[in-house]
Amino acid sequence: MRPFLRPKIQSIALRSPYRPPLSRAFLSAPSSIKLFTTTAPGLTSDIYSSRSNPHRTYYQTHGRALFKCLTLAFLTYQILYWTWLTLETEEIRDQKNREIKGLEAEVRLLDEGRRSHLAGDREVKGMEGERAGRERSESET
Repeated sequence: MRPFLRPKIQSIALRSPYRPPLSRAFLSAPSSIKLFTTTAPGLTSDIYSSRSNPHRTYYQTHGRALFKCLTLAFLTYQILYWTWLTLETEEIRDQKNREIKGLEAEVRLLDEGRRSHLAGDREVKGMEGERAGRERSESET
């Protein structure tokens, strides 16, 4: 039983690129053991050859198409979301600009009304001042 363990350990040690190299004495196999034999059955190859997993075969045949479909669906969603977001931002910006223009027009009207009211007050004050001046001049004479 001991000679059969050594080739498995050796093959695992050779496959892993992250392990430090083992000593040469451990890597060398006895001359009576053949490292690459076709007569020794492998457990994993027998299991997969005798019965295949239906999920595995499905994804082996349809996996690429499924991946493409999901990727295109995700990209389409992202493009539509970005377009919707852009259109919504433009609509909000237009609403705000219209509101600002309306408020600016209202401020202009109120300012013009205030100026005309001040001008009317000046005229009224000017007329009152003229009356007071006339009355003074009449009273003096």
